Amino acid sequence: RVRGPRAFFTTDQLTTSEQTETSNDKLGWADILGTAASLNPEQKLEWWREDRGLSEHHYNWHVYYPTGEPVKDRQGELFAYMHEQMLARYNFERLAVGLSPVTPYGPGIGWDKPLLQGFNPNLQGFSFRASLMNIPDGITLGTRSVLSSDMRINRERLLKAIARKYLEDPSGNKVELTMSKLGCTVEADEAQ
Repeated sequence: RVRGPRAFFTTDQLTTSEQTETSNDKLGWADILGTAASLNPEQKLEWWREDRGLSEHHYNWHVYYPTGEPVKDRQGELFAYMHEQMLARYNFERLAVGLSPVTPYGPGIGWDKPLLQGFNPNLQGFSFRASLMNIPDGITLGTRSVLSSDMRINRERLLKAIARKYLEDPSGNKVELTMSKLGCTVEADEAQ
């Protein structure tokens, strides 16, 4: 369950914000958050990005559906659907606080550039991989043992498989392309 601002602020802080909003017809979160939200509008969604319940759900999903064999029924399809739904909800939350939707991260729009805003899921003590999930501001793909050249190669292979409507196994045999197999392939590429 995703928690809202009430999980992170006292009743007095929320009351002050609601009074500010009512009296000024403006959102009063900057007053509660200090100057952080006014200097960096992205701070308006820290409650979402730093939500332990959401991060734990995402982490546990990958524990239950690990990359590799054996693949569970519809695993790749569910991988794509779950991530699509998380992104849709995040975009909704961004729009609700006056931010634009997420900027795509891919070739020509980020793979070779530093990631402006990092991420810390705050799962220390909850997960043995917590330190691996922490992404500092300004990091590039090459510093996380993922190279943008590898990402480009994987992207081209996926686009080629979609265009010809089949995948190839390691021996070069054709494998029917289904949403589940495509999702598993994307997930496996992410795990490398």
